[in-house]
Formats: sequence, C-alpha cells, structure tokens
Amino acid sequence: MINDKYKVDYVGNIYDSKHYGKFKVIRELIPIGYYKYSRLFEVEFLNTGYHTVVTIYSIYSGEIKDRLIPSVYNVGYLGQENIFQFPSKEKIIVKVWECMIARCYNPNDKRYNNYGGSGVKVSNRWLSFENFAHDVKLKPNYDRKLLEPNMFHLDKDFLQRHIPTNQRVYSNKTCIWVSIYENALIKGLDNGSIKYFGVILDSGYYYTKVYNKIYGRFSSPEEAAILFNYIYPLLCYKEYTTINICNEVPFISFTELMSRNLLVNRKDLNPVLEYISMNNIYQ
Repeated sequence: MINDKYKVDYVGNIYDSKHYGKFKVIRELIPIGYYKYSRLFEVEFLNTGYHTVVTIYSIYSGEIKDRLIPSVYNVGYLGQENIFQFPSKEKIIVKVWECMIARCYNPNDKRYNNYGGSGVKVSNRWLSFENFAHDVKLKPNYDRKLLEPNMFHLDKDFLQRHIPTNQRVYSNKTCIWVSIYENALIKGLDNGSIKYFGVILDSGYYYTKVYNKIYGRFSSPEEAAILFNYIYPLLCYKEYTTINICNEVPFISFTELMSRNLLVNRKDLNPVLEYISMNNIYQ
C-alpha cells in the first residue's frame, strides 16, 4: 500500500539516486509551509558529502541531484547554491560562470583556443558556482552589471597584465568588473605585439588610438603610450570609467611630446590640443 511509506523509519538507510550515486538518510525534518503534508528528510551523498532536503517521493524515485558533482563540462559544479531559485535579475551571472568554464574547459567552444587551449584556467574555488556567486557579488560594479549586463564584463587580464597569458587564472583575486570600453583596451595588450594601452604599429610608425581614432604619430611606442596617458582621461566615457588605465612609461612633458609628434595632419588631435590649451592642462 502506498500509505505504508508513511510508517517506515528511513533514517540511517542508504538508497540509490538515478544519476548521482548512493545517498544516506540523515534525519527526518518537521514539514512546514508548502511541504506541511509531506515527509521531509535530510540526505547526504556518500561520494561527495553533499547535503540536501528531499521529500519521501524523491527517496523512492531517486530523483535527487548532487550539486557537488562536476556536471558543467566535467569540472564545474553548482555547490549548495540553487541556481533555479536564484533571483531572476541576478541569473545573468549564471551565464557568466558557465561561459567562463566553457572557454577554459570545453574544446568545442569557439573561444577555447585563446583560453583553455592557451593555458588559462579557473581557480578551484571558482569551479563552484556557489563560491563564484558569493565572490563576484562583492566586487565593485556588480550592481552596474545587473543594470547594464551588456556594458560590463568580468575581466581577468587587467590585474594580471604583467603575467604571461598562458599563466593567467580566473579567481577572486585576479578578476574585476570593467566596462566594455575598458575591456577592449585591456584585451588590446594581448591581441598585439605592443604592450601599451592604446598604441598601434602601422608602416613603421606608432600611433595613439582611443575609441577607433588616431591621435598622433611617433617613432617609438613609448611616446605614443605617453600621449595615451595624457588624452585618455579627457576622451574616456566618464560614466563607464571604473579603473585607472595608464601606461607605465617615463614622464615627458606635453610640450616636449608634441615636438616629437610626426603627424602632419593634426585634424583629429586639434580638438584635444584646444581643450588642453583652453584649460591650461599640462602646461
């Protein structure tokens, strides 16, 4: 009889789940709320030690999920955090986590060659979604990520820019939220041979580039990098500037730097020069 299961003492017994191995019934709980007419039990999976609360039906059917099993590309696991009960406005970070795991551990991901295939890894702590969600919520600009999800990215490169790309890791200590404009500048360091923000090489000359516009021509990358330091604070989108992007180069006065500028047509640079002159900046 189906009612017989309400008379059985399940505590201490071991059962098989359908997909996650054996689990043991630890104790029976007092049902409340939605479950007030059900029998509830705390169970523990033997392989991982994961604890969860289930109904008597789940014990019989074996429909219980072990959230410590690496079910996301064979390395990522959910942890105690139940993503299906995550606040809807914050579910965007579920996608961020899954994409991070995919590009580092899924050879079929289109970005794998530039990430996992190149040696980039995810820290052991962040293989757990529960830990990841806890950490990224505490980082500056998380609230802005929720408000403008397409305008902010989780960046691993800015804090590790002095570390070879193949040794970088996604972790709580190495990642920050940045705007898409800042992320583009940061990625530019790894996409080219010049290790300065906003500097490109073309036909033997070095140019300062901000938001797809050219602002100078120089014989050395350091000179172009110095001009970037001068003009980026004037040209950047203030509402999307969250970190101090600045090239580490020797100081040269603005007047001296302009004397080295080889760009004959300064049409694009003139508005910047006028702003600097009118406001007595760098004089």
